[in-house]
Amino acid sequence: MKGGEKKMANENVLLAQAHSGLIPQSIADELIQKAAQQSVILKLCQTVTMDEPEVIFPTLADVVGMGAYVGEGQTIPIVTPKSIDVKLKAHRISFIIPCTKDFGDLTVLDLLTTYQQVIQDMFVKILDQSILVGATEIGSTGNVFQTILENAKKQTTEKGTNGTGDINLLDDISDCISVVTGNNFPVTGILANLGLENKLRKLKDTTNNFLFENTNSLFGKEMTYTNYFDDSTATCIVGDWSRCIVGIFKDLKYDYFDSGVVDLGDGNKLNLISQYAAALRITAYVASNIVYPDAFACVATKAKADEGQK
Repeated sequence: MKGGEKKMANENVLLAQAHSGLIPQSIADELIQKAAQQSVILKLCQTVTMDEPEVIFPTLADVVGMGAYVGEGQTIPIVTPKSIDVKLKAHRISFIIPCTKDFGDLTVLDLLTTYQQVIQDMFVKILDQSILVGATEIGSTGNVFQTILENAKKQTTEKGTNGTGDINLLDDISDCISVVTGNNFPVTGILANLGLENKLRKLKDTTNNFLFENTNSLFGKEMTYTNYFDDSTATCIVGDWSRCIVGIFKDLKYDYFDSGVVDLGDGNKLNLISQYAAALRITAYVASNIVYPDAFACVATKAKADEGQK
């Protein structure tokens, strides 16, 4: 692949000679691989690679027709897959990492290997927040993407429907699962806040034995936990997560600056020349589209449930 060849050729070039370019293939591959393990969105949702900033992604919607028992000489019925075109439009994610100017004498690979963990953590944080609960583009209003939470709120099972005890919460979650399956979607996973994980760990039977040996699954559904929302927002989101498609456009890019002034965002500025510093800018492009909003539901308190349905 030509793009891969360019990245491999660029990784051993000194930063003094290559201040901008694609992140080397070895770093980019490992970064995305680890991000997929750390990110709840990349772990749960359907992920695709985009070759253009805007693509139409065909996805299976339904199957029309039915099979039948047929006798000799009878016509066999035709089953037709029905697909819909999902539009994915990439939005730019970018952030700056202050670093030492000493890297100017080292290679692109040296710099990006050193800051790989920071890049990965920030990429995951922005990605998960924007698609799960929402994030705005600087200088704009409204969320960049239609979020999973706002769609799940439209189908809320009120927390406490089956009673106020922690054990009754299991019935609320079961009812929430029924909402999604009642819409003819399989539940592929449950994303819960950290408070629910703690409650599940503490649940005991009448003989004081713990109900759960581990909290990795509930009702046969895989459990994933996040700190992006708590009980004031939602207890858990239940859904067919394949109905949210996440696209990553092309490659991650870097820009290395060893002159100029960087706004640190806290009222302070960093003069890269006078303070013998440098700055690393990372840029990526991400898209998201929820194919079927009714494939998601949540358990939440009444006040927040009403708010989500306005």
